[in-house]
Amino acid sequence: MKYDLRILVALAITWNGLPASAPAGETPDHAFPSYGAKSPIDPKNPGDHDILATASPYRVDLFSGLTYLYNSNTTQLANGTGASVGIFDFGFDIGSRDQQSPGGFWNFDYNGQVFMYEDALSRAGRDSLEQRLGTRLGINGAKTSIVFDASYHANNGNDVNFEKFDREARRAQSDDYDFDIRLVRELPRGSFELGAGHSFRDFRQATFLNDGSRTYGDAAWYYEPGFAPKTQLGLGVEAGVDDFDRNFRQDYVTPSFRWRYRLSGKTSFYGSVGSQFREIDAPGGIDSEALVYRGGMEWAATGKTSLNLEFYRDVSPSYVLAGESFENTGLRLKSTHQLPGRFVLGTHAGYERADYFATMTGVASGRQDDYYRLGVDLSHPMRLTDKLDGECTLFYNYNENQSNLNFVEFDQHLVGIRFGLLY
Repeated sequence: MKYDLRILVALAITWNGLPASAPAGETPDHAFPSYGAKSPIDPKNPGDHDILATASPYRVDLFSGLTYLYNSNTTQLANGTGASVGIFDFGFDIGSRDQQSPGGFWNFDYNGQVFMYEDALSRAGRDSLEQRLGTRLGINGAKTSIVFDASYHANNGNDVNFEKFDREARRAQSDDYDFDIRLVRELPRGSFELGAGHSFRDFRQATFLNDGSRTYGDAAWYYEPGFAPKTQLGLGVEAGVDDFDRNFRQDYVTPSFRWRYRLSGKTSFYGSVGSQFREIDAPGGIDSEALVYRGGMEWAATGKTSLNLEFYRDVSPSYVLAGESFENTGLRLKSTHQLPGRFVLGTHAGYERADYFATMTGVASGRQDDYYRLGVDLSHPMRLTDKLDGECTLFYNYNENQSNLNFVEFDQHLVGIRFGLLY
C-alpha cells in the first residue's frame, strides 16, 4: 500500500464568503487552496519507484494542517466584525487506486476543521468544528458504468473555502446531505445516460431559515455525428421537486439541448441550454417558465498554464424569504500558471446576479443582488522525503454582495497562512 505525504502552507485574506449548498449534486471545482488537496506536486517526476514492484490496488492519504488568517467580516453582515482565526484541519481519503478500469471501485473520505476565533463576538455562537464525510461506489463494465455518490456536511458556518460560500445562507448552520447515482451506457455512436439524486439542507432552529430539499431524475441521449468525431450532441430532460419551508412544493421539468466537444487533450467545451417549467403545488401559487443553461471550457494553454471557465443560469426557491424564488446567473473563472522556481500562481474570479420573483399571490418581491468574488494565490510545492510532500501558499480574496436592500449587503477580505501535512 503506497502512502503519499504532502505539506500545504497557505496565506489567505478573507473576503465575504458564504457556505454553499449547491442544488442536487452540483459540486463546482474549488478555486481557493482547499484543505487536504491532493493535486500532484510534480506530475512529470512522481519520485523514484521500483518499476518491477506491484502497486497496491488501494491508496490511503492522511493529512493535517494549521492555518492562521485574518477575516475582516466573520459574520458576513453589513456591520460585521473582523478577527484573527486559527484553523486546524485533518482527514483521510482511502479507496481504490484505479477507478477507470473494468470492475468495481470505492472511495471514502473525511475532512474535519477546527476553527479558533480570537473572541466570542467573532465566533458568534457557532460550533467550532466543521466535518465532511463522503463516499463513492462504482462498477465499470465493458459498455456500462454505474456510480453512486453520498456526502454529509456538518456545516457550522465557518468555512473559508471559495466553493463553500453561499450568497443567501451565508454563515447559517445546517446539516447538509447529498445522494446521487448515475448510469452511462455506451452506444455505437454515442451514449445513453441516466441520473437521479436527492439533496437536503436542514438548518439549525435558531437560524430561522427555510429547510429545503431537491429530488431529481435526469435522462439524456448523446450522439456523435460522423462528420464531427470530436463532438457529442445530446437531448435530455430533467424532472424534479423542490420542497422548501414557507415556499411550498415546486415541481419542475427542464427539456434541454446538450453538447460536448473535445478539440484536443488540452481543450474541451461542454454545455446545455433549455427551458424550465415550474408549477407551484399550493393554492395561489404562481407558475413560471425560465431559460436555464450551464456550460464551460477547460483549456491547457501551455504545459504550464491552464484555464477553466464556467457559466450558468438556474432557478431556486429562497432559503431566506417566503413565497419567493430567484433566477441566478453567474460566471466563474479559474487559472493556474507555473512560474520559475517551482512557484505556482493561481487566480479566480466570480460574479452572480440574483433576481427574485414572487411564487405566491400577494407577495411583493423585488430583491436584486450582485455578488462579486476575486482572489489570487501564490504557492510553492516541496518534496520533503520520498513519502512526504509540502506546499507553501499565499493568497488574497475579496467577496462582496451588493443589493437594492441595504441590510443584505456586505464585503469581506481574508488573509492568512497555512501549513499542512499529507501522508
